Amino acid sequence: MADLATAKPEPFDVIITALGVNDVTRLVPYPLWLRRQGALLERLRLLHGPRRIYVSGVPPVGSFPLLPDPLRWTLGRQATRFDQGLAALLHGTSDAVHVPFDLPMDPSLIAQDGFHPSASLYAEWGERKASRIVSDWL
Repeated sequence: MADLATAKPEPFDVIITALGVNDVTRLVPYPLWLRRQGALLERLRLLHGPRRIYVSGVPPVGSFPLLPDPLRWTLGRQATRFDQGLAALLHGTSDAVHVPFDLPMDPSLIAQDGFHPSASLYAEWGERKASRIVSDWL
C-alpha cells in the first residue's frame, strides 16, 4: 500500500490482487486485514478506475505440507476466515469480484520448500485468471 500512496493515476481496465497468506502467517488481526483490503480497493479505484478488480481468494493454508499440526490447522482456519471475509466485503460490488482459490493442493504443485507455489501452480493460476477475464469480457 505504501507504493500506492505515491503512485500516479493511470487508467487500467483490469486489476488482479492476490493477498492474504503472508498476513495469515504474520498473525495480522482479522479486522485490521479487512480494513486494509477495503482501503486497498478504494485506492485502486481512485488511482486506476478499473472496469473490474479480480480479487483472488486466500489459498488454503491448512493444506500447505510444510506446516506441522496444530499450526497448520490454526493458520488454515484463519485463512478460511480471511477468505470468507474477503468474499463478504466484495459481495454486491459491481466492479470487484472475489475469485475463490480453487486449484488443487496437490503436493506436485507446491515448491520444494513445502510452502510456496511451484512454477506450474503459478502458470495454472494465471491461465485460469486469464480465462475468467476473457469470458467476462466477451
